[in-house]
Amino acid sequence: KPHTINAFFRSLTKDGARKDGKSGGYSKGSITKTHNVLSSVLRTATEWEIIDRNPCDKVRIQAESTADKLKFFTPEQAAAFLQYIEQPYTVRVGGHTRIDDTGKAYTVGDYEITKNLQEQIKLLFNLAIYTGLWKGELLALKWSDIDFQRNVVQVSKAVTVVDGKQVCKTPKTKSSYRTVSFPQFLAARLKALQRSELEQRFQFGQGWQGEDWIFIQDNGRMMSYSTPYEAFQDAIRRYNGKAAEDQLPLIPFHGLRHTSATLMIASRQDVKTASSRLGHAQASATKRGMSAKTRPSSQIVLNGFLERDSDFGEKEKSLENQGFSLELLGGFEPPTSSLPSDKSPPSP
Repeated sequence: KPHTINAFFRSLTKDGARKDGKSGGYSKGSITKTHNVLSSVLRTATEWEIIDRNPCDKVRIQAESTADKLKFFTPEQAAAFLQYIEQPYTVRVGGHTRIDDTGKAYTVGDYEITKNLQEQIKLLFNLAIYTGLWKGELLALKWSDIDFQRNVVQVSKAVTVVDGKQVCKTPKTKSSYRTVSFPQFLAARLKALQRSELEQRFQFGQGWQGEDWIFIQDNGRMMSYSTPYEAFQDAIRRYNGKAAEDQLPLIPFHGLRHTSATLMIASRQDVKTASSRLGHAQASATKRGMSAKTRPSSQIVLNGFLERDSDFGEKEKSLENQGFSLELLGGFEPPTSSLPSDKSPPSP
């Protein structure tokens, strides 16, 4: 019956319908393709007189447009978020019972501890905003993919989940193989992180299980697929719990990719170049992902985009545009003396 098929197509628009682990439902284009295939099968059935009529003829595809479903940060929100994650935060621990060295129980009252977000998580968020890479592409990055001489990252693989297991695969499309630049201030912090992880590897010893991944677990293995989303949601909730006004929207981690796309347009980058950076095969896909509501109102973030790429640098070269790292991250950049030389340290 048509109403049964309509209900099926509506279910494809709901969050959780996707089988690839991505948030949200399927796009209208994907649902239309499914409709066309099903309609073709049922049309053949009518020609063979197996059924009297094709129920798909009375089905109308209704799905949210891509633009309506997009969730992202505005330039102001992106700047506020990047500033916030650099600051220490307080966690309240409820009273509980402990056991001392003699085996005697004692009670500890409520107390607070101050924590800092891991540097690799901070860099993960920054790279997501400044490069627009997919989560799977970020997790698949190795130190050998970073060119510190040119401040670019080579994208040639992506992580996905297959049958509950995290696997690294090569891209399906040619456009997914690309070189993406990032700001100079991130290069300095990435070098410091590489040194830190190299030291961590030596201290861990033979139990180290890494393969030169940038974003890792304690034993060197690739960061869990769920970690970026969980860490991102925790950071937003802490921010909103602290700020009475100007709350951040609770967007998914993939929303940082949409944020990157809208910021590129806000900084007057042409769609063709933005499409290439994002790995889209068609510029039309980039246009659907851009928000017409975004405007270049937060210069602190837009300056970072102008400074990030030589293509951007041709458009607006000014002292103000060079000051992103000093204005936003000046108090948090690693001291120059602690950074390695221009040549990156040898990969473990």
